[in-house]
Amino acid sequence: MAAVGEPILTKEIEWESWAGEIRVNYIRLVAIALFYGQHLLHLMLNRSESFDASYHLRATLLVLTWGLLVILVYAIGIQQKSPSYLKYLATAFDILMIAATIKITEGYLGVWNIIYLLPIMAASLRQTLSLIYFATGFTLLTYLATLAYYYLGHIGAERYWSEPSLQIRTSDLAVVALSILTAGLLAGQTVRQARRFGDLAAHGDTPS
Repeated sequence: MAAVGEPILTKEIEWESWAGEIRVNYIRLVAIALFYGQHLLHLMLNRSESFDASYHLRATLLVLTWGLLVILVYAIGIQQKSPSYLKYLATAFDILMIAATIKITEGYLGVWNIIYLLPIMAASLRQTLSLIYFATGFTLLTYLATLAYYYLGHIGAERYWSEPSLQIRTSDLAVVALSILTAGLLAGQTVRQARRFGDLAAHGDTPS
């Protein structure tokens, strides 16, 4: 019998990886639409008070840029094939777009960091452990790079140390970093569990 976590049904796993990419792309499209819809709703309700044309333009350009990924994945997906590099490219693009979202919203220290977990969870749908490792590592590095930019570029070191309210709390950094690593661990275990069930099914066994 194959070792735990080792794929037996290679063709089936490849098929599920392709199907997972398509599902992630649909979810990506819905998420972009919902986030941008929330932005437009906020504009309509508060237009006279806090309309920022520059911010609105940047948000729109971000959505359009992110939408190009949706179109690319769809164009490849309708051919019922998915190059091995596509899932890595799409995941990296998602993570960079999240970093760009945090930059234009100036949400370096706020709740926006939660969405860093989404590409890691999405990676599990592709049934590829190496993608989960990549997504977890790239997300963590991007998060830390975003904080470095906040410290050196957005605020500046002098202002950062002179205003305690602008400083990054160590506890917050630790919580986000550990959440990213834990999400990667859980995503990896999800894929391993799915493969074990696939192995049992291939041998005609029924999991209890």
